Amino acid sequence: MAQQTKKPLVLLPGDLVFGKGTRPMTTLLGSCVAITLWHPGKHFGGMCHFVLPRRPEGIKDGNSRPDPRYAVDCMRIFRDLALKRGTRLTEFQGRIFGGGNMLPGSNDASLRELADSSPVGDINAAEAFAGLTAEGVRVMEADVGEQGYRRVWFYPCSGKVEVKFVALSASQPRYGI
Repeated sequence: MAQQTKKPLVLLPGDLVFGKGTRPMTTLLGSCVAITLWHPGKHFGGMCHFVLPRRPEGIKDGNSRPDPRYAVDCMRIFRDLALKRGTRLTEFQGRIFGGGNMLPGSNDASLRELADSSPVGDINAAEAFAGLTAEGVRVMEADVGEQGYRRVWFYPCSGKVEVKFVALSASQPRYGI
């Protein structure tokens, strides 16, 4: 990985950072997805780490504000932040990471059925593509899917992104060591 002079800002699930900061950002993804946006003319951007494509039906948390745990809301937040900075999302380059299958080769029939019928990672990745496309953002790179997780580093001043993929195998423990 590139040598860094500043300690990276770690994004956790549901985090979104956007602006002109010089500090690199990093996150760890399984079935979650990260979107990075970079403005090539103004040399700034942002990153989000979302968990689900949209707020589940019936969830009422008493908060009508956009929630970056959900892809649909991340796009709303990114659009509003870009407009506040005098830009439009169509001027940004987008990248999508994550959406991994975290239940590889399970011997448990109920887990196999859940993974096959509800591929959360696939759905998350598809929603990221749909959201960026709907906003007119050109997707420059996508590293999504497969069985494993990714560590992503984003450098908002340059737009550079580094990704390390670690594949899971059927023999790896699902519940820790």
